[in-house]
Formats: sequence, C-alpha cells, structure tokens
Amino acid sequence: MPVDVSERAKQGFSSPDVSWYRGESLDYVKNLLTANHPAIYEYVEPDFVGRVLDLHLSGRRNCRLLIWSFLCLEWWLRIFAAGECIALEGRSNG
Repeated sequence: MPVDVSERAKQGFSSPDVSWYRGESLDYVKNLLTANHPAIYEYVEPDFVGRVLDLHLSGRRNCRLLIWSFLCLEWWLRIFAAGECIALEGRSNG
C-alpha cells in the first residue's frame, strides 16, 4: 500500500443518503428491520422502528441517520452477538 494512503489522516464517511432507502435497497432495509424478529427488537421497540420507517418512507421526515444506526446495530448483533454469516444480496462469491 502506498505510504500516502497508509499514512493519511483518518477521515470519516457519512451514512447513505436518502435515496439509498428507496428503490431496490428498500426491500432489503424493510426485511432486515421488520421481518423474522430482528435482533434489535431486544433493545428497540418494534413499533418505534416501524414508525421511524414510516415517517421516512412517507417523506414526512428524513430519518436516514437513525435508520442507518438501526441497520448497523442489526448487522453487529447478527454477526458478533449471534455469530451469523451475513450474505450480501445480489453479490457472488466468485
């Protein structure tokens, strides 16, 4: 790896923009956060998650950062707490 890359100052990244929670990604987000008793339901009320998704998807409020936080927590709980192997939909291993 080039030194100018490995020695570069840390820089953050933002969560996906509002469009990421529309179109093709919407089904993935809704399924992960609402179907088959998501792991976050042990820590966050299911009705609250549903209301946040509804507010965002109806366009009444931009909740992308909170939804991103829900997704990250769900992924973390599945991978590190439950030991699941999370497959990336639509991607091949070859």
